[in-house]
Amino acid sequence: MFAEWALAASAWAGSDAPPARIFHTPSREREISGPAGTGGAAIAPDIPVLALEDAPAAEAEAAPENPQGFLPFPTNVTAREIMESVVARFPKEPLVIEGDLTVRKRRGIEIQESPFRMIVNWGATPARASYVLPDRDGRPGEELAVTREAGCPPVVCYRIGGKAAPAPNLYEPVLNTDLSWMDLTFSFLWWEGGSVIGMDRLKGYRCYVLDIPAPADAVPAAVGASRLPAIGPSRPYARVRLWVEEKIRVMLQAEAYDARGESIRRIAVQSCKKINDRWMVKDMEIQGFPEVHRTLLSVRDVKAGEQP
Repeated sequence: MFAEWALAASAWAGSDAPPARIFHTPSREREISGPAGTGGAAIAPDIPVLALEDAPAAEAEAAPENPQGFLPFPTNVTAREIMESVVARFPKEPLVIEGDLTVRKRRGIEIQESPFRMIVNWGATPARASYVLPDRDGRPGEELAVTREAGCPPVVCYRIGGKAAPAPNLYEPVLNTDLSWMDLTFSFLWWEGGSVIGMDRLKGYRCYVLDIPAPADAVPAAVGASRLPAIGPSRPYARVRLWVEEKIRVMLQAEAYDARGESIRRIAVQSCKKINDRWMVKDMEIQGFPEVHRTLLSVRDVKAGEQP
């Protein structure tokens, strides 16, 4: 999931963040700040960073020409092609990614902060990744390991305190945040059967807009789809709408909907950085609906060369 990380999000007051630009950091380390009160993160020298900051005003677009209000899109591009190009931009070398999940109220008051760690190897055959949420003392807490083999449903293994346990509801927010396991693993980027529904301009970028239906095997059988709630923040996704930047093919936003068509959760990428010519998300904001608070996911360290 964290293979394409990088962009900047809406202000806590709910207004849209300004457009973005691409720039290179100088030879020394540079800090890029997020919304007021969120702090910033040091970026390694000479690494291109995509950040949602002030940019020249976007040129005027033609009036929307479809019922959903999106602009027409090229007919020679498919959702499958776009999704494959997004995943293809994930770093292929083994990585250990560490960061924090910070929960804040709309006015920026911090409620809690929790560390996370990801051990990923998307270039392996099969591709695999492990997502770890340590407890407050830094010991192994919850861990979800996902193995993805081409043409097969993902294999999910769950552990608590280092011991195997039944898989949880993957749509349930983790650690009292707005983020679920389904979001943390970016599982929807591997879903099939999507369609391009138009073009949109998001924070200054032209984006393809895709609707991706949730597959029947989106939830492991061990969880039991019949036991998942029909309402509330833990209800399963019926589909996910993605905004993918037209040229770089980086996901800028995802919004999940339930079977009633109501929005459940929104993921907005705030900033990304480039590792060996591949984009990786650095900061993103997650907001659940109905809104109680928001969660900022920030990557603070990336180490290469370690096997999952």
